Amino acid sequence: MTVGGFLGVVVTLWAVGLPVFQPWVVLPVVGVVGCVVWWMRGSRLRRALGGWAAGVIMCVVCYLLMKAPSDDTEWQMPWREAPEFSLEQGGEVLRVRGVRDFSYPKVKYEQERYRKVDVMLPQYREECYPLQELCGVDYADCFWDGHTAVCHTMLSFRFEDGRNLVVSAETRLPQGVEQNALGGIYKKYRMLYVFGTEADIFGLRTDHRHEDLYLFPMRVSREQAREMLLTLVRRQEEARRDRVPYNTLTDNCSTGVIAALRSTGAVDPGPMAHILNAGLAEQLYRAGLLEHRPGESFAELRRRVSCGYDVSPDNRASYSHALRQRCGVTE
Repeated sequence: MTVGGFLGVVVTLWAVGLPVFQPWVVLPVVGVVGCVVWWMRGSRLRRALGGWAAGVIMCVVCYLLMKAPSDDTEWQMPWREAPEFSLEQGGEVLRVRGVRDFSYPKVKYEQERYRKVDVMLPQYREECYPLQELCGVDYADCFWDGHTAVCHTMLSFRFEDGRNLVVSAETRLPQGVEQNALGGIYKKYRMLYVFGTEADIFGLRTDHRHEDLYLFPMRVSREQAREMLLTLVRRQEEARRDRVPYNTLTDNCSTGVIAALRSTGAVDPGPMAHILNAGLAEQLYRAGLLEHRPGESFAELRRRVSCGYDVSPDNRASYSHALRQRCGVTE
């Protein structure tokens, strides 16, 4: 299939999904069709009026389709607060207001692979992170429901005092709205870069949802780690300022991660890496950006850094330490 043919298929599928995910567009489309019929069968004046009416309606539809989701909404609890940042002490200290540190009380679940978590205790903190104490970065990918081609990607930044700051790009959902991969193509959601603790962001996936999380320590210098973190800070500031919508195909959970990886100057994933992102970890391995033992293949590395389920279930404070012990990672 040619590039033109592929784009034609994508546009056609997108148009077919409009009535489902943007039902308000049906009436304007009917209006355009009516104008076109009127234009084809009418006099010269009616054709002129019909053409102008169709053009105006299509312009309005295009504007509404391109418009970012509104801020005038009530967000679901996990994405209620957006982080805010300031660089202090000559740019050497990053202050983050809105570091997420939710806890999830234990409840009984049926024996199912994916657990939907409805019970959570929200907590946000304000933290200061000395950038000169940023000593490492871990790349994490997470698979759910048996998916193997796509995953959720995150970065965790390690500091000398033992703290870890996870950055996870997610859909910011309004109340009553469920996430849908197809809906993400139609600007139904906002983009939010969540800055939080490992006990929250990772623990939600390993201990409660029982998703398959892998944690890869990276080979990056302190300067590279600093630039990666600041790249993600800038991405969130842009998302907040410009009301950036989440888009499954163009701006998803891996887009900012890839921008941070590119900032190291050591790797440049392909233009489609953010869509079929399950292969991103292997790209990092081949580029020499993942820590591994001598002679250890990527398949062996992935098996070793599998986090498993129920990591330190009785002590959130020791979650990061227990996670790295399980993965054979030296802190």
